[in-house]
Amino acid sequence: MRWLGSIVVFLSIGCESIVGLDFPGGYESKLVVNSEFSPDSIWTVYLHKSVPYARTVEWEDHYVTEAKVTISNEDGVSEKLIHRGAGVFESALGLKPLQNVGYILRVDAAPLQSVTASSQAPELTAVFHSIRANQQADAAASYTFTFSLADQLGPDRYSIVAAQLYPACRSKDGYVRYGQSQTGSTDYTGTHFESSFPALRHEITDVEDGSSPSFMNDDFGSYAYLSDEHFEGETVEIVLTLRADHFADLRPYFRVVVTNWSQELWDYYVSVFRHDPFYEDIFSERRTTVYSNIDNGLGVFGGATNVSLRIDAQGETWTDAELLVGAEYLATCEDEG
Repeated sequence: MRWLGSIVVFLSIGCESIVGLDFPGGYESKLVVNSEFSPDSIWTVYLHKSVPYARTVEWEDHYVTEAKVTISNEDGVSEKLIHRGAGVFESALGLKPLQNVGYILRVDAAPLQSVTASSQAPELTAVFHSIRANQQADAAASYTFTFSLADQLGPDRYSIVAAQLYPACRSKDGYVRYGQSQTGSTDYTGTHFESSFPALRHEITDVEDGSSPSFMNDDFGSYAYLSDEHFEGETVEIVLTLRADHFADLRPYFRVVVTNWSQELWDYYVSVFRHDPFYEDIFSERRTTVYSNIDNGLGVFGGATNVSLRIDAQGETWTDAELLVGAEYLATCEDEG
């Protein structure tokens, strides 16, 4: 993830420039929280402390490992998260957030100032309807994929991400190689899609920009963003034309992930994408503020709800475990075994 401006640690990117910076003395670190939660994952909070900009940073020196981390729901029921290592705090009971429930985070990590934040994972209903092959070819094909999105009253912000399952293996140097696997292991790779649904936009920042145009049958790459500004409270049908590759031993399997973002998480990502910390003019006089909802600290505590529509070319549903999807299943590539 691209990270914050000014006082949060920057990643080393393998090039070096001389930059003259003058930070005032007496700098006080703040607690930095990263918690993007959803109903399909257990409660997890990442903690570290902010530092002034430096040419090199040892991440391990800035993890926060001693802290009291508590998640409370809107009814006052709370759970204390436990440290798993490297500043990662998780639910001891394996509990997960629920849709449409307000949550409050509190972190006490003396001598840093205590922080609080609140958010929720919005309600989401997305239902697959049909898939139809548009073209059959040895190397490539396209499929019309139709689903419905039931919007709730109140402003909502969504994203759509499309992927296809590829045969995959892992090289000896740790890289995933797509398009080949003699053991049946697979992994996702993004697949381009087109759509004429008028609310879709290429970038998250385009949704907030009223001047951003909509094009009929636009190619969105593998993801798109939208708001419910023109269909609030309605159920709409969205049609995607998915591009696909064909493999001898693996028919097309697709995953379309629909996400409803909390306002907090959406505002955070809008601000991040408006300010790229690797842009060459980052230290210009123009200041950019990255959104944070962490009172007395930095970072974000924000919810999102995902619906994953896993459908094959025949319209059948499937699961990751059935098709050996993911890093835990990847075998060594045969030509390196």
